Amino acid sequence: DLVAVGTVADVAPLTGLNRTLVRRGIEVLRQGGLIGFKALTDAASTDIQTINTTGIAFRISPRINAAGRLGNHDLALDLLLTDDLTRAQEISKRLNQMNAERQAIEKKILEEAHQMVAEQDKDNLSIVIWSENWHPGVIGRGSIRSVGDFNIMETLRHCSDLLDNFGGHAAAAGFDIQSDSLTNFTERFEDHVSQHLTDDDRRPLLPIDAELDVSNISSQLVRELTNLEPFGNSNPHPTLATKPCTAKGVRIVGKNHLKLRIQSDGVTLDAIGFGLGDCGVKNDGQYRFAGIPEFNTYNGRTTIQFKIKDIQET
Repeated sequence: DLVAVGTVADVAPLTGLNRTLVRRGIEVLRQGGLIGFKALTDAASTDIQTINTTGIAFRISPRINAAGRLGNHDLALDLLLTDDLTRAQEISKRLNQMNAERQAIEKKILEEAHQMVAEQDKDNLSIVIWSENWHPGVIGRGSIRSVGDFNIMETLRHCSDLLDNFGGHAAAAGFDIQSDSLTNFTERFEDHVSQHLTDDDRRPLLPIDAELDVSNISSQLVRELTNLEPFGNSNPHPTLATKPCTAKGVRIVGKNHLKLRIQSDGVTLDAIGFGLGDCGVKNDGQYRFAGIPEFNTYNGRTTIQFKIKDIQET
């Protein structure tokens, strides 16, 4: 279970031996594993008996990580070492609180960052922002994310004389820099990006693995897709696209989530698009939906639900 959690948390490729280790490790995790993991999933209102890589990445890892980010590394270590359930529950409760604190700090930083971006030159192809008031434990050191196939490490090498150190890979990297070099770095970073970033790099793409009729989305299909787990880096969940179908019962639920039924040739399937409430889907409209079919259990009843990732009007 430690191997599974560590591998997923570190966003390591889930192929080959890694995939086998994580798959077996999740089996151990579901059967009980370390007391600390059981206590932590309970605190996070997560069923450890059905946990998968998504649960590890978004429920377990952030809570363990929160301790170090807010300056108490020993707390997470104590959780993993203890064999006392009461102690594990106490630590898990504290880690849950620390994760909530981290989320609040992160939300405030994100709001400030959005404001900074809004005030920047709209012609720039890159975004470089910073603040001395941002919590160093939450944001880490200088952090960079790329788009498309653009190799961000080449840009950092172009600016290397302004950096104390840097490292990473094509899509993501980190670095250390002195505050008096930030202005020069911003200019040189933008100069390199503007010369090498292509229109294709800037165009968001969602790879589709297969197109199918709504009637083909069955329990058997969901079970077969589940056999391909664990999903994660280098082994993403297959994304399927429906052939043109009709949107029924369209409504917005929760925090801007799209809830509807998709219908074709008399077959109807529940669907949800998290954060897609403003996509303009109309009742009785014709669309193709890209996403993932999965089992959804509510009030003891399990049904198939199509989790929408993108929408195309037809």
